[in-house]
Amino acid sequence: TPAAQTKSADAVKPKPVPASKPAPAVKSAPVAKVKRVEPVAAVVVFREPTKTQKLAALLESYKANEITPTQYHEDRAALIARK
Repeated sequence: TPAAQTKSADAVKPKPVPASKPAPAVKSAPVAKVKRVEPVAAVVVFREPTKTQKLAALLESYKANEITPTQYHEDRAALIARK
């Protein structure tokens, strides 16, 4: 019968879901206020190469045939004589 079909159709229909409440807003932790710091110019310190470093560079120049043996020995003697 049509009435019996309507009752069974009503039984199959899902019930409406009640509207849920919106999720509460998440509160963030307080943020500390920080003063803006102006950047400081970097200080570049140039150091004179040590006597050992100068001798090593002179030897490399000699080995690479960039200077003559006479130049090498003169410059080496001058570096060693300096205090």
